[in-house]
Amino acid sequence: MALRNLWKRFGWKTKTALALLLAAMLFPPLFMFGACPFLADVQTKPGTATPPAADALPAIEGYARPEESTYLTYPEWFIVYSSEEYANFLQAGRPSDFPYFSSIWQYWCSYCAVYQITRRDYGFNAGDHLMLWVIGVSYSGELALKGIYENIFGRLTEWTSGGEKTDEDRFAHTANKEYVAFIYDRPWFEFSFAAKLSGLWAQTPLFGRNWLRKWERKFILSLEFGGKAIYGGLMTLATRAVYGTAPTEIYATAELLPEPALQADPRVQRVADAQPSGSVLLIPRYRQFTEIVPQLARHGVEFRDIAGNDTIFLTALVPREWNAALPDAETLFAMEILTQPERKRLGISAPVRSLHAVIAALDAGGAHVEHLYDY
Repeated sequence: MALRNLWKRFGWKTKTALALLLAAMLFPPLFMFGACPFLADVQTKPGTATPPAADALPAIEGYARPEESTYLTYPEWFIVYSSEEYANFLQAGRPSDFPYFSSIWQYWCSYCAVYQITRRDYGFNAGDHLMLWVIGVSYSGELALKGIYENIFGRLTEWTSGGEKTDEDRFAHTANKEYVAFIYDRPWFEFSFAAKLSGLWAQTPLFGRNWLRKWERKFILSLEFGGKAIYGGLMTLATRAVYGTAPTEIYATAELLPEPALQADPRVQRVADAQPSGSVLLIPRYRQFTEIVPQLARHGVEFRDIAGNDTIFLTALVPREWNAALPDAETLFAMEILTQPERKRLGISAPVRSLHAVIAALDAGGAHVEHLYDY
C-alpha cells in the first residue's frame, strides 16, 4: 500500500524515467536467457585440451587468471571495433548513414555467442556478466539516441550544407580517432571528454559557411562530450570500487624460447625458469599483447600456458569468402563488418600449445589477427 501511494505521487516524467530504467535493467538477462539460444550460431564441441594442474603452475602471485574471461572480454572489445568503424566512417561518410542499429544488434549477438560458450564450459561468471550488461545498455542507449538524432536533425543540417563538412565535422572525426587510439590501451571512461568539449569551442570558429550545420554540430557534440565526461567520471569511481585496478601485464610460460625472439621485443620480460624446461614471461596486456604474442610465435616461440590457461580466444579479419581450415582450432562464429561488407570477423578458440600453428595458418591464408583476448 505504501509503495502504491508513493507511485501515485510521482509525476508522469518520473514514472516514465523509472519504467525506462527498469526496462534497461531487465533487458540484458531476459535477452540472454530468452533469445541467446536461438541467435548464437556457435560450435558446441567440448574442448579436448587438459588445463594445467594448479600445482604445476609457477608459484607467482597473480599468475593465474580465469579462463572464461578470454571469451567474456570480447563484447567489450567489440565496442572498441565499433568505435573504430565509426571514426573511420566519419572521414568520408555522413554521420546519418552509419549503421547505428545494426551495430547494437551485433553487440548483443556477440554477447550471445560468448555466453553460450562460457555457459557450456565454465558456468556463470556474475561479475563479468554484470559488467557486460552495464556497458551493453550504455552502448545501446548511446547508439540508439545517435541513430534517431542523426537521421532526423543531423540529416536535415547535412542537407542544408549540401554534404559539405564543417570545422565541427572534422573536429568530430579527429576526436573520435584519438578516442579509439586511447581505448585500445585504456578504459573508455578515462578518456578526457572534458578536454574535447573545451577544444570544440576553442578550435572551431563561431561563424563561417553552413552556419546552421556548424551550430547544430556544436550543440550535439557539446551534449555528447559533456554527458560522457560526467558519466565517465561516475564509471571510473564505480569500476574501481567494484573491480579495483586491473593489472596491465600478464604471465605466460613458453616451452621454446629462442634468444632472438626475446631480444626482438624489449617489452617482454623473462622473469623465471619453468620446470622441467621453459621460461616464465611477463607480457603487457591489451593491444600490446596482440602485437607481441604473434611476433613471438613467428619467431618460433611455443607457449605451454598463458595465465595458467590452456585455451585462448582470438578474432581474425578475413575476406568474406574465406574458408581455409585452421589446425587444432575451432571457428566459433563469423560476423560481417558492417562498413566493409567485403570482410568478416571470425571468432576462434585455440589451444595455447597450438597458438603458433594457428597464427601461421592465418598468416598463410592472408588473414589479419585482430586481437588475442588476454583474460
